Amino acid sequence: MLPDAGSIPAIVPRDRNGRFEPKLIPKHQRRLNGFNDLIFSLIARGMTTRDVQAHIAHMYQVEISPELVSTITDSRTPRASSVAIQPA
Repeated sequence: MLPDAGSIPAIVPRDRNGRFEPKLIPKHQRRLNGFNDLIFSLIARGMTTRDVQAHIAHMYQVEISPELVSTITDSRTPRASSVAIQPA
């Protein structure tokens, strides 16, 4: 899987006839919709990168690194600051 910034390994079970239909991420899709937005919203609410890492691990049973959280927030920071600077 490739969120907007970084990668998360995914183990896909195989069958002989290719009939496996994934539930979370559809076939031929590499990005999890809304994942980066989730990370960014947690950071915006005041959570630290380690808090976000622990929250994702607890809620979704997915291990992510604090570096991935930082990369995601760093990729969105210029966009967020440009929105804040725009005159009303």
